[in-house]
Amino acid sequence: MLMEPGEWRYFDGEKLPVDAVSLDMTTASLLAAAVREVADEAHLRKLVGGDGFVWTAQDALLLYQQLRLTPQEGYLLSRVDGTSTVTQLQRLAPMPPGEYVRALAALSVTGLLEIRPASATRPLAPAEVETPSAPKSEAEEALQYSPQEQREYAEVIKLAAEIRHHDYYKRFGLSPGATQDQLHSRYLEFVKLYHPDRARETHLTSLRNELAEIYSALQEAYETLGHSERRTRYERTLAASHNVDTSQAEERRRSARGEVVDANVNRAKELLRAGDVGMAVQLLDQAVRLNPTAETLLLLARAEFKNPMWSQRALDHLKHAVALAPEFTEAWLELANFWATRNQEDRQRQCLERILDYEPGNEDVRAALSSLKRLKVLRRRS
Repeated sequence: MLMEPGEWRYFDGEKLPVDAVSLDMTTASLLAAAVREVADEAHLRKLVGGDGFVWTAQDALLLYQQLRLTPQEGYLLSRVDGTSTVTQLQRLAPMPPGEYVRALAALSVTGLLEIRPASATRPLAPAEVETPSAPKSEAEEALQYSPQEQREYAEVIKLAAEIRHHDYYKRFGLSPGATQDQLHSRYLEFVKLYHPDRARETHLTSLRNELAEIYSALQEAYETLGHSERRTRYERTLAASHNVDTSQAEERRRSARGEVVDANVNRAKELLRAGDVGMAVQLLDQAVRLNPTAETLLLLARAEFKNPMWSQRALDHLKHAVALAPEFTEAWLELANFWATRNQEDRQRQCLERILDYEPGNEDVRAALSSLKRLKVLRRRS
């Protein structure tokens, strides 16, 4: 790269002036240029392999070094997130195999990319000590969770309890005959759907641990199925275990969970009568995580309301209760009372009107609405 081809001789004692040769290239640029000139792609394929996971550089000095990339290298660098193997990433990159291998090798030798044996795991969201934006005021909150939000809430609870008992394919809703493309596509879909960051969404706030459990189980499965040798070994193990009756095992687990829920609820009622609210809340919280029913959610919310520090959690559980059972009068009345204690009369009125939608003959609710109207008129006059 420095001199024209030819014959050169060196004589002892001779020295070149320090400014005799000037090269405006960094070490990384030289390495990349050398890879781009390699004629035999087989050497480059051997360099990058196929089963390793492609990460971006973790060293800031490497990541921000001066290097002029080719269009192929620049595009490939933008596609890397640490969750795809060399082979999987090639399927996602719309370029000929030769160009892909050359671009990946160039990025690898310069340190902009790293090829590692394990997939990247996105970190859980840190505890929020800053206040980036003001939370919604109580008056702006939805009166109840939507059917879609309630379904997601129930699905997360159910899946978190069961996913570790599923084989690696079932965790993605696939069978052992699935292709790597199908597996990778389903993996990307599921880790987005169940990422722990979704606990920032109001209806999933209380389910951070469940989301983390699902996410971890998906990562565990993908790290095996996304690696050809590990997948082959796993399939041999899976085939040997097919004689186990999984349906019976699942039924036994479901029955055991039901027994735990019943025992927790009964014991919590005893504790509430004895005044031990803290232990009762712990038992009821475990019960709704195993089997969320409107009745248990209401019981939990009423217990939480006894501690002012838990009022937001109680509101969350009440909203889930009425989303789960839209005609559950007791829960709507408790929700109306919650808004009344916060002087949110419009919200209180909306809760009472919801009851009349399906129970128009409820005289107590009609009387409460009439009282609210009279108070509103009196305030206007004064």
